[in-house]
Amino acid sequence: MFGYSDGELLGKTFDRLIAGANRQVLLTHFKDYMAKPLPRVLGRAVELHGLRKDGTQFQMDIAMSPYSVNADVLLNCVVRDLTASAAAQQECLRDLGSK
Repeated sequence: MFGYSDGELLGKTFDRLIAGANRQVLLTHFKDYMAKPLPRVLGRAVELHGLRKDGTQFQMDIAMSPYSVNADVLLNCVVRDLTASAAAQQECLRDLGSK
């Protein structure tokens, strides 16, 4: 989805996968989230854009579910590319506007 090969992002922070001005907003929210981690989806209240290795961007959301291993809190994150659904939504809005 992001254009990186297996292992290329190991040891790197996830913020390199977030595009534009939302990067800093997301990092602030992430710090708050880790203080009280609960399952949630990011990218519904505000548009969230992913940044591919080649510099292209795409609309996405991220579902985050925390779990504990010993004393550590880890996150299971599922990223969903919303490009197709955003395009379908725009087409639907165009169709409604032409009626």
